[in-house]
Amino acid sequence: MTERRAAEPPVDFEELTETLQQEMEASARKAAANPRYERFSAAYRACVEEWFRRDFWEVRECANLLCGLVPNRPMGLRGDDHARLDSDVRQVEALIENCLGESLPAVERSRVLGVRRCPRSAAVVPWARDRELFVPAEMMAAHRERHGANMQSAQDGYPAPDQVTEMHAAEVGSADSLLAQYSTPEIHALLWVVKKYWVGVDLANAPKKAVVVQDLIESYGMSESLARAIDSIARHPDCRKGGQRSSKRS
Repeated sequence: MTERRAAEPPVDFEELTETLQQEMEASARKAAANPRYERFSAAYRACVEEWFRRDFWEVRECANLLCGLVPNRPMGLRGDDHARLDSDVRQVEALIENCLGESLPAVERSRVLGVRRCPRSAAVVPWARDRELFVPAEMMAAHRERHGANMQSAQDGYPAPDQVTEMHAAEVGSADSLLAQYSTPEIHALLWVVKKYWVGVDLANAPKKAVVVQDLIESYGMSESLARAIDSIARHPDCRKGGQRSSKRS
């Protein structure tokens, strides 16, 4: 006699869909809060040297590294900070794509859907410096370690202050060397301001404080008070309140 099996309860697809949606949202929140996906995270500093052992990178990986992000950071994470990071990565990606095979040497990789060009890792830092892009200290140190290139240049954007004494300069040594040993997101932001707004600037056309502060807030997602502090440190003494030029420029 055939044994009858109990009828299985019908699947509630609406409940299943809701459960899956909740799990996806929870996963998205967890990913967005993951500190490894922040700019200049500990995970970024730990992985750069290993990535320079690879002969080539995907364009997205290369853009992430130049933006101070782990190469495998996903796009589309939740939050305004991640939206700004996505925008930065896309801009660098577009620049890389435009230069691949020309000013930026590339490797052609065969794929199912055709040939894909990838930047050579050894060429990225020199290319970025030629384009006057900001290059994270971690990348410069890893490039030097891997390829033995001298990374000191006036284009690095790390000029020593002209008012420090020779004794202090000797104690501090090379800024490039120091940054290879230690850095923070705020130090990177300070150097970014120096390079973008102060290297080679005519002090008569010095940037206004409000402009620099807003740029820091939008680019680095920092608070206004921190952005103002970084601007004050980077600002030329003659363009500060009490300097030879009036504070109207600040």
